[in-house]
Amino acid sequence: MVTREISLKGARDRRARAGFLHFIEAVQLHLAAGYDLAFGWDAAARGLAAFAPALAEELRGHGEPLSLRLERLGENFSQRESRVWFLLILALYREGSPLLAAVRSLRDRLRAQQEEELQRFVEEYPMKASLVLLLAFLPATFLLLVWPLLLDALHL
Repeated sequence: MVTREISLKGARDRRARAGFLHFIEAVQLHLAAGYDLAFGWDAAARGLAAFAPALAEELRGHGEPLSLRLERLGENFSQRESRVWFLLILALYREGSPLLAAVRSLRDRLRAQQEEELQRFVEEYPMKASLVLLLAFLPATFLLLVWPLLLDALHL
């Protein structure tokens, strides 16, 4: 039961990280198209609501200015490893610096993290699947192969 809860929690975490990657990609596209960060942020959060409502709610501001939202996310975002990125984007936003490079770097880091996670999953999965298949088909295979030999041995 505990492993099932851990795997469900892992699936939720993976879904949240994938949702955050989609969000950052959407923000990056808005910035590349020339939109302001605040507009791109809100548009991406609205689009994320259908995919990951809890994450969209966390990223949405509900009327609070973007600088306060970035500060709040930098202090207590659910994905701890991404908090520093919000503080970096906040510092650049306050200075009026270009944000596209920072958002692209965050996107690239999230993609690399997702690829590493997928690689670990692919490396571990065949062993788990093989074990399950072996346990599922072993009794039937035993009966098909050994049963006729047992019958022949008993009739001699």
